[in-house]
Amino acid sequence: MFRLSGRMLIKFVNKVFEKDFPLDSKVRFLDPNSEDEDNEILERDIYFEICGERFQIEAQSYWDDMMFRLFEYAVSDPGKSYTRTDSYHAVFRMPKQAVVFLKGKCKRHNKLFIKLILPDEQEVEYSVNAVRALGYTPQELAENDLEILLPFQIIRMYNRVNGYNSYTDEKKEKFLRDFEKMCKDIRYTMDSLLIHKKITNDEYREMLNIIKSLKVYLYSSI
Repeated sequence: MFRLSGRMLIKFVNKVFEKDFPLDSKVRFLDPNSEDEDNEILERDIYFEICGERFQIEAQSYWDDMMFRLFEYAVSDPGKSYTRTDSYHAVFRMPKQAVVFLKGKCKRHNKLFIKLILPDEQEVEYSVNAVRALGYTPQELAENDLEILLPFQIIRMYNRVNGYNSYTDEKKEKFLRDFEKMCKDIRYTMDSLLIHKKITNDEYREMLNIIKSLKVYLYSSI
């Protein structure tokens, strides 16, 4: 989804990183692979550059050791970020990073932190942005220029799938009504974006195809 439309990706970047890039700016995708000190390959999800600034976005279901991996990704590719200023000093600029929690629902917690304690006991608190996709309704995503996350709204009811076969008939009917409402909310929001020319016909079709694929993948047991 993040590679489908440079314009939608730029809107996401502008919102999450508080940037103001023109929507027709060129997005240059960078090699997501780098090696750690043990020569093991580290593979980022999305790594790209807009107007000379580098960004990294990772997709995740829930919190695990994501913060440590983000830091490892950031420092494992110093080639384009390392500048030697004189014989005694160098500057290392880390890329701007964000993690999208596809199943996360608490949008109030929009940062992840890691505290670095240096050998001289200086402390640096390093943070990255966190976006919890299910913390927004479809309409809220559209209102906040986060429509690139709309397809992932179809995940919202996935946690209710496993017990479906043991549901009573009444509970199954409720599940299907809720599922229909969820799909209609997503589709209504997409239709509204298309009507108001906030997304193109191509973006609309591609988003719809992703939603259909996710629906089959997640709910085919029903």
